Amino acid sequence: PIAIGCIVVSGLSLIKAINLADGVFEWLKLFLSLSFLYLASLILGRNQTTLSFLIKSVILAALMMVLIGLGQHFQIGFAEVPGNNILYGTMVNRNLFASALFLMLPFILFGILQFSGGWYLLSLVSLSGVLHVIALSEARAVWGATLIFIAGMVMFVLLGHPKLKLSPKEKYSYRRRSLTVIAIFRLTAVGAVCSH
Repeated sequence: PIAIGCIVVSGLSLIKAINLADGVFEWLKLFLSLSFLYLASLILGRNQTTLSFLIKSVILAALMMVLIGLGQHFQIGFAEVPGNNILYGTMVNRNLFASALFLMLPFILFGILQFSGGWYLLSLVSLSGVLHVIALSEARAVWGATLIFIAGMVMFVLLGHPKLKLSPKEKYSYRRRSLTVIAIFRLTAVGAVCSH
């Protein structure tokens, strides 16, 4: 309903547009983006295997971006990628790079809480790398967002939610994994401060 309202209001605002061609182009871009979001949500929501595939893909993409960012930071590779400042990964600057890594955090944390075995370990490695690169990027707005996100996630899992019906074993597992996330966060924050 909110997306439909946004599209309708944006369409009605074209009546007063100074440059109608640019306005129609932006409106079509908004319409196509929201339509794609809706269709992707439907497709991913119906099939659990596609959701698992998406999570695993984002974890691997985050790990690759972390490797590129660390290679640039320690000046051992990826210097030929164009950008305006050190530690920009595949983006143009460090703020975009840190924001992209921050947006991958929910997927990585989902992997930590839901997967086991190799994917659980890969999610932990990816989380520590993402947090370390975010700390090294010196993107202060992303630092604040990351702190708020981690604190909110930990409070939600540790305190629980009345609608969550978890067995004692599941509660213990989630709390143990949340404490692992806290430990990784603290270690990477200290490591990033010390390496600067």
